[in-house]
Amino acid sequence: MEIDGINADKILAKLKDRAGLSDGKQAAGKNDPLTVLQDKAMNSAPYNAPYYNEALKQVGKLRKYCQSRVNAQDSRANILADSSKSAKYIMAQFRDGVDNQIKELKQWQRDYSNYYRDKKADYESPEVELLRRQDWNSKLHSMNKTDLARFIQELAEPGRKPLTKYEADSLLSYAKDDPKLYANAKGYVERHHIGEEWKNSKYWQEVQQSLSILNTYQTSPFIYEKPKEGEWLSHKAINVNEIANEVLNSQFDKYGLKGKYNNKARQAVNIFEDNKNEED
Repeated sequence: MEIDGINADKILAKLKDRAGLSDGKQAAGKNDPLTVLQDKAMNSAPYNAPYYNEALKQVGKLRKYCQSRVNAQDSRANILADSSKSAKYIMAQFRDGVDNQIKELKQWQRDYSNYYRDKKADYESPEVELLRRQDWNSKLHSMNKTDLARFIQELAEPGRKPLTKYEADSLLSYAKDDPKLYANAKGYVERHHIGEEWKNSKYWQEVQQSLSILNTYQTSPFIYEKPKEGEWLSHKAINVNEIANEVLNSQFDKYGLKGKYNNKARQAVNIFEDNKNEED
């Protein structure tokens, strides 16, 4: 579009480009490797995963199936057999999902770490960095044990700028002959992830929390319901292997009457594979 001989579209495009609002840059931002990694981290909670929601859905279907077999007056033995076979299927699928997500998140950690490791050091200039290091070494070697102990203690004060990797490494080297000073210095370095500062980010912490939850799931014989608000891990466990017993026990009056159910034995079914009609 031209106004008084001026191409307004071109001018607008240039202004957008300078402001970082051009279509190309918007698309690039969404596909930026760091942005992709951050998005994955913020959606890493197991409760958001398809396999987790599918497992809860299958638990509901198994309860419904057991109740339908009670209503159909099937035998207790048959219902328990069907439930046992179906429960094994649910847990196998759930564990596969947990294992796969653990692998994915550990790969995420490698990719996230490599993103920062591959970035060059942000020095003002080699000369300035060299002078800074010389000043640091002079300061460090001027301290006696008392001064060094006080300095290490003060590093933990709120608002204190963290040491650089070079400073942390030289501090550990200088303190290595005193076990207590070395332990305190190493504790500081590890707590603040010196040299691996990306581990202090909310994205890393989010993935760490998800991995902690998944490690609990990996060793637990239960599936857990979604946590309530304020919880990071639900404490309400579902024993999938006991679903049939729970349904049967709730129907004790009905099942306590002899002759009210069919005792004919049959082959157990997995309702999610062998009996698609029942699943639907």
